[in-house]
Amino acid sequence: MSCNPSIGGIGKGILVKEIDALGGLMGKVIDKSGIHFKILNLKKGLAVRGHRAQADRNLYNYYMKQFIFNTPYLYILENIVQSLLITKYTNKNIFSGRFKRMTNMIINKNKNS
Repeated sequence: MSCNPSIGGIGKGILVKEIDALGGLMGKVIDKSGIHFKILNLKKGLAVRGHRAQADRNLYNYYMKQFIFNTPYLYILENIVQSLLITKYTNKNIFSGRFKRMTNMIINKNKNS
């Protein structure tokens, strides 16, 4: 979550609704972690109105992790990488005690994320 803990707005509110309609988590998580909800441009026409919610940053992170880790058929491996081998075919091989072939990975230096 960015430094501004709000989701939605005049332009991005539609995007959040589309993500929610396609089964995404953003709308579900903001419903659980939101502390302030507002409809922008209420005095103007329907075309320029936008929904915005302000979230409790810690609750948002907590609920997002809960939803992600409890998603069926999604397996997340967290481990400390000892070495990394990247070939010209973009296969990423991670050595962390045992050999693993990964298709996607996120590298983060923060231990508490």
